[in-house]
Amino acid sequence: MRRWSLKVKVGVYAALLTVVALVVGSAVMMWTLYFYQVSKLDTELRNDAEELVRDLQNFRDGPTDSSTLLNEHFIPVDMRDDYLVIQGMNEKILYRSENLNG
Repeated sequence: MRRWSLKVKVGVYAALLTVVALVVGSAVMMWTLYFYQVSKLDTELRNDAEELVRDLQNFRDGPTDSSTLLNEHFIPVDMRDDYLVIQGMNEKILYRSENLNG
């Protein structure tokens, strides 16, 4: 059996170390990006919900009872294309977007 030269051994070890570093770095980056995107989505949903509640509370001729069905004109314009389900007390559906089928 032939022994590998020092130059070949260093090259193989460097290639293996590079592959390991790329795999570990990619895994850490994917993990970080995932949690960043989830955090950003949570913030966006929270802001949209706060805006919707604020608009419903301050809307002239708005519903005063939390169990009343909502019309589309109570929903902010920029949220009308979103998939939206609003539930009231006792999980009664007060509003459901038209783009939600089934």
